[in-house]
Amino acid sequence: MHGTGTISKMGSGFGTILSSDGQELLFDVTGCNYEGPEEGDRVEFDTKKGWDGKPRAIHVVCSDKPAKR
Repeated sequence: MHGTGTISKMGSGFGTILSSDGQELLFDVTGCNYEGPEEGDRVEFDTKKGWDGKPRAIHVVCSDKPAKR
């Protein structure tokens, strides 16, 4: 599944995305294709079921920031 949203919270190595459909999704910053994800970044992502059965955001992309090298 593909989605869009905004990073709503950042922590140590993890963050939360508020998707356009109102769902909160956890993501690991190592799954971002860009450096320095920040609260307020508009992103696109894919989803995958996590170990706890809840959806997680993966392959997080921010078109406003350069990709990792």
